[in-house]
Amino acid sequence: PGFATNAPPSKTIAETEAPEDESPVKVGKTVTVSSFQAGARPNPAENVIDENKETYWAAKTLDFPQWLQIDFGKPVKLTTSRITWTSKKHLFQYKIEGSDDGNDWKLLLDGLSSTTWARVLEDKLDGKARHVRVTLIGVAEGVSAKVRPGITEWEFPGIVAEATEKPKASAVAPPAPEKEQLLLSETRVPEGFEATI
Repeated sequence: PGFATNAPPSKTIAETEAPEDESPVKVGKTVTVSSFQAGARPNPAENVIDENKETYWAAKTLDFPQWLQIDFGKPVKLTTSRITWTSKKHLFQYKIEGSDDGNDWKLLLDGLSSTTWARVLEDKLDGKARHVRVTLIGVAEGVSAKVRPGITEWEFPGIVAEATEKPKASAVAPPAPEKEQLLLSETRVPEGFEATI
């Protein structure tokens, strides 16, 4: 099936900060999703960053693909992705992408052929991005098709905000000899004193 890569985000947007034990840098996060399960017991986007393993994000329908995107607010170095799925019985085919502007995406991890059955799945990443997105494309062979796409938590251990270059101090050039003479001639000093530069 095709990818809904530029579908409009849901109206569910959440902001939080990375916990101090996860990173030396506090990073603001905004989460958007392709859809979410509403109703009396909603499962919105912000559940993936609330550090609560009892809550989760779930898509509105059983249809694939579905995506979840995090905006860190600034470029970060990504080394690890830790996804806690809604159940260890669910084996999703997925991909993780990064973007600097939220429009042009580059592949960070191809999980389409994942064969790891685990509730918590940790993948190594190597990239820098402000935005990161996971797209759930389908379920693996042998898994019931009646599985609602969803994620309990998405964490990034070792995340580091990209350092911004400090402006270099500019040295003040000494005045040229002609300017020195001009400055001295325009300077009045009390009798008995001498003006120098």
